[in-house]
Amino acid sequence: MAGLLLGLDGRRIRKTVHGALALRVATARDPALLTADDLVAAAREAAAGGPG
Repeated sequence: MAGLLLGLDGRRIRKTVHGALALRVATARDPALLTADDLVAAAREAAAGGPG
């Protein structure tokens, strides 16, 4: 995952974590359900220049 975030600034990385929480309704309701797969999906989106 670190490779996907390489070159992004701290603000963008923080937004990526918040974006991972928003990817699924379950994690938006209960952040404890966040998985590594959620984080990787959000990192891929951020690396591709996705929302945020």
